[in-house]
Amino acid sequence: MRATRWKKIGLTLLLVISLSACGGTMEESAGSENKTDETEHKTAVPSDEPLSDVEFMQMYSDPKAFVGRYVEFYAQIFTPVEKDQQATYLQAYADPVNYDLNTVIFIEDPTLDVKQDDYIFVSGVVYDEFKGANAFGAEITAPAIKAENIKKSNYIEAVSPPIQTVEVNEKIDQSGFVVQVNKLEIAENETRLYVTITNESNTNINVYTYSAKLIQNGKQLEYEPNFDADYPEPQSELLPGVISEGILVFPPIDPDHKQLSFVLDGSSDDWETNIDPFQFDIAWD
Repeated sequence: MRATRWKKIGLTLLLVISLSACGGTMEESAGSENKTDETEHKTAVPSDEPLSDVEFMQMYSDPKAFVGRYVEFYAQIFTPVEKDQQATYLQAYADPVNYDLNTVIFIEDPTLDVKQDDYIFVSGVVYDEFKGANAFGAEITAPAIKAENIKKSNYIEAVSPPIQTVEVNEKIDQSGFVVQVNKLEIAENETRLYVTITNESNTNINVYTYSAKLIQNGKQLEYEPNFDADYPEPQSELLPGVISEGILVFPPIDPDHKQLSFVLDGSSDDWETNIDPFQFDIAWD
């Protein structure tokens, strides 16, 4: 590929770095004095194996030492996506939980359908190290990845994959107020319960998700919504005939204890109908 092409890519990536650092616009960054090599950049033939977790972390200290190496990783885009007629350019955190591991990524696909805040899975090669300066003069360094493929992902895949999944599929029906626990997912950073609420009664019902609890080994865990994940939640008030599904999130549990209880409160607008707390005792192998 011609040197001028790579120079253009390098300058575009540097502008993206500068944008994220100082919060400016592309026009405001146009006068930057950032520079990149004008010689043609040729990446090494990548190996079949992606960088190990240890090597991946080392890459952020010395990207040039890993040029041409194959990488696979999840990330979250944190700047507006840039495009031209030949490619798409983006900047993402490879550690979105800690807003860390700033990574510049480009792919020779100007039609790529991704946007800021999307989680993605990237496969490609380490292309180079790019440096820029923010508005305060501080130098910013990030590895640049030439992606072969970028696939949209989600919070669970990128940040919180389950270490164990328990299919529950248990239902409790109280006077047409029906709660079903479909699945339990145990992850390192949280516990997720997939629930379905159905109103088969003739009046409105109310679901008190904010008071939901898990009980395991004598400990009580409170409901903790995950705003970063933006999971769907069951609706708090259901009209007759309505079905609502969602995910309830709690702190991490001990997967080796192999049992827990889930408690959910609710009520009916028919004051003559008494709704006891819904309790599900869940065990797994």
